[in-house]
Amino acid sequence: MVILVSVFVIVKKSLKKQGTTALEKVEDVVEAYAKWSYKSKGGELGFYTANTIKLDDRLNDSVQIATLIHELAHHLLAEIHEQILMYFWEVEKTYELEVFVQYILSSGTVHLMNEYCAHTVEGRFIPHGYQNYGSFNSILEDLKDELDKETAFISLVLGNTLAEDIIHLLEHFIDDDLRGEIKQQYNSDRLPPSYSQIGMETTDMMDENSRNELIMGPIVGSFDAAMKNPDFKNVLNGFLETFKSYNQ
Repeated sequence: MVILVSVFVIVKKSLKKQGTTALEKVEDVVEAYAKWSYKSKGGELGFYTANTIKLDDRLNDSVQIATLIHELAHHLLAEIHEQILMYFWEVEKTYELEVFVQYILSSGTVHLMNEYCAHTVEGRFIPHGYQNYGSFNSILEDLKDELDKETAFISLVLGNTLAEDIIHLLEHFIDDDLRGEIKQQYNSDRLPPSYSQIGMETTDMMDENSRNELIMGPIVGSFDAAMKNPDFKNVLNGFLETFKSYNQ
């Protein structure tokens, strides 16, 4: 809870309400947490790396809104993990710490959890029928030969539990009024809804003790694996260079 309060305070101190449209108001929330900019090439709607969100400016406003919320969820999940490590290790935030969290959240079943979490947060703030778990399903397909059903289910439920924390956080800023404006934007863009993936949502949640145990497990496991990996230094340096280039 203390960690979530810390993450809440970050945006409360820096949020500047300047936007007039639904998209601009969501951009205001994103800017309070992370750097973001437009991209104009590539098939991805957007992506998150090194505390930076990239968004394709060729998209309709409604899709830009959904994409920004999705990528912001990735950032907030990383921030929560960073705050956990800062608390337990009694250290300040550094590029090296952020790189290690990025490494954890992009690895194996944690990557699966991370993606499910982001989709679920996104789905809360857009109209019913526009939910999309495409990238989660893609990661699940990539891991199918090394992933048993129980582990996949645990990743999904943990992702949903952490998504609930992030949703409660964002509801302070993306409130009922702004959600109404987002719905109006979807109506204006006239994108047909598809209810095919609404069934991917789950109400299954973990209690606090189980959640904390399952968060710390991958962190400890990733640290142990990293120390045993002879190539980890090169991996770390690669992530570190990315962070530095995005944050110059």
